[in-house]
Amino acid sequence: MDFASGEVLQEEMERARSFAKEGRFEEALKSYMRVFEDGRQYSPFVGVRLSYCLSETVELGRVYEPAMEKLIELRNAHETSMCSGDYNLFSLQEWDALNQHIDVSHQIKFYDSLKQDPRKNDALMQAVRHVIWLKLIDMKRYHELSAVELAQKLSENSMMAFIQLSPDGLMNKMFAAKNESASLKEHSLKSLLMHAGAIYECALGIKKQSLAKKAYELIMQYQKTGRGYAALITHASRAGATTRAQKLLTEAKTRLSESQLQVIRDLQKKLNL
Repeated sequence: MDFASGEVLQEEMERARSFAKEGRFEEALKSYMRVFEDGRQYSPFVGVRLSYCLSETVELGRVYEPAMEKLIELRNAHETSMCSGDYNLFSLQEWDALNQHIDVSHQIKFYDSLKQDPRKNDALMQAVRHVIWLKLIDMKRYHELSAVELAQKLSENSMMAFIQLSPDGLMNKMFAAKNESASLKEHSLKSLLMHAGAIYECALGIKKQSLAKKAYELIMQYQKTGRGYAALITHASRAGATTRAQKLLTEAKTRLSESQLQVIRDLQKKLNL
């Protein structure tokens, strides 16, 4: 079936939902898979096919096992292609989305299997790290990420922060409505604190002080607040950089207003600093 537009893809999504509600599970799965497969050719539909389409197929899989089996088959097919060198940014994005909906822990298992493979496909391992880097940092596997990889991530986040948060950035110009702009800004701030904070933590963990300083400066540029300092202190503490966490705590107390300090005091008690 050749889909020409998002309208036709949306109609197929609605058809899949109707089939699922009617208990026509086999037909529902076929429709969801048409959306998933044909949606590759219609880029504006990428968000739907990698989110709603997959999440609803997972829900279908709770009552109709072949649906989950199909998703696992798609994920495994990606990994076979990846191991043979056939992958790109878009296929990695799809592999990531499948894992997010099926079993996110599988990504680390796959990465570890690559590490243990005597053939050592370094290019593929690097590509996979680009996807799972936050998970590696969360597991405190800091030394698996190089300073070069972290610097690249920091550069990407710096550029994204400018676009999304700077007064001169594209987002500020595109979304003039205050309520819409505020919602997007909040999402962007959360993303910045999560990503730049993780880079800061990992840089401390691998003793790359200059890189840690750049991550600190990026967060301070957009979030010189209790929230920003709390993120930095938490990540420093996780990295075992207690002295750095205490210095940040002292800095926050001298720079922040009284109304901003409560979150810092609560964190100090929590981390026993």
